[in-house]
Amino acid sequence: MIRRLIILLLIVGCESVYIPNDCKGYAGVDAVELWGGCYDIETTTSLNLYGQSLGGDIPSEIRYLTNLTFLNLGINYFTGEFPSWIGDLTNLTYLNLIHNELTGEIPESICELESLYSIQLTNNNICPPYPGCLNGNEIGSQTPENCSPCIEGEEIELWGGCYNIEE
Repeated sequence: MIRRLIILLLIVGCESVYIPNDCKGYAGVDAVELWGGCYDIETTTSLNLYGQSLGGDIPSEIRYLTNLTFLNLGINYFTGEFPSWIGDLTNLTYLNLIHNELTGEIPESICELESLYSIQLTNNNICPPYPGCLNGNEIGSQTPENCSPCIEGEEIELWGGCYNIEE
C-alpha cells in the first residue's frame, strides 16, 4: 500500500498533497501556519487567541492575513519587539495586545490604519515616543525598563544621564 502511495506521489507531484504542519496549498488555497493551525490568507478575518498562554515573538506570518479585521492576542506571554509589520494589516479594526511582554517602539505606520477604531496595548514594556495618533487610554500603563531616555543618534546614556554625541 505504501509503495503505491509513493508511486502516486511521484506521478502527481508532492506539491499538491497536503502535508501536516505545512499550510502551502492547504485546501487548495494559500494559508499560513500559526500555532499548529492553518489560516487561509484570503478568508481569515478574525484571529482571537486571547489568554491562550502563547509565548515568544508574535509570528510575522500574521502580516499575510490581508483581510484580518480583528486581532486579539491579549493576556499571553509574547516577548520581543512590537510588530513592525502591524501597518501591513490595512483592514484591521480591532487590536488587543494587552498583558504581554512586548518591547521596543510602536511604529508610526499604525497611524495609517484608517479603519482601526479599537487598540489596547496596556501592560507591556513598550518604549516612548508613542505615535501621536494614539491616546493614553490606548497605550495604557507600560513598564519601559529597557528604554533609553536619550535621543537615538544624537545622545548617549552614561551614568544615568544623556550626553550629546557632538560635544
